[in-house]
Amino acid sequence: MKWEKLTNIPESVTNRYWHSLSVWSEIQTTHWIIEFGGKRCGSHRSLLSDTTFIEIISSTGDLVVESVLDIDEYNQRRILEGLTKVTVAHIKDAASDKNILDKKPQKGDLLRLFKSSFAHYSTIGTALNVQVDDLLQSPMSASDKLILVFQRWIDSNRGVTWRTVLQVCEDFPDQLGQAKAKVEGFLSSDRARDNY
Repeated sequence: MKWEKLTNIPESVTNRYWHSLSVWSEIQTTHWIIEFGGKRCGSHRSLLSDTTFIEIISSTGDLVVESVLDIDEYNQRRILEGLTKVTVAHIKDAASDKNILDKKPQKGDLLRLFKSSFAHYSTIGTALNVQVDDLLQSPMSASDKLILVFQRWIDSNRGVTWRTVLQVCEDFPDQLGQAKAKVEGFLSSDRARDNY
């Protein structure tokens, strides 16, 4: 493969020789090149052991470099895409006419999925537009406060859907990233299909 036919690839990727390439197509218009190691060209010659993933789109007939990722970035992207695909696949397979994301969550499911997020009851409550000021100085445990936050949200009957739950998790990834993964896993499970 001649690198000069592809643009937007960093010199750190193209300026090498004796490297290995592996090419595969994900779908008809999306292709990946994996580049393994090699030797650096030019005056600063050195052995390389890195792995680079290059995403190429060919929907217009031309080869367009969409992204150049190191192995950690590629793995992270695959994890995120996998979670999205699982949720989307379940939604498509749902027997009900009503999308599971638009169903009303049960409090027990919320508590189980947010078990690791009790300490963030105030963030969750604020994001769900329910009263939390009175809980800040309350002697109740954080878990009891989160139970009350979810109960207030359910009682408010305002946007009480799994879609809202996921949106709150996405809005606060540092605090609720783990909860989001659990929610997405649950929504793609047989248990969710049976209950919703």
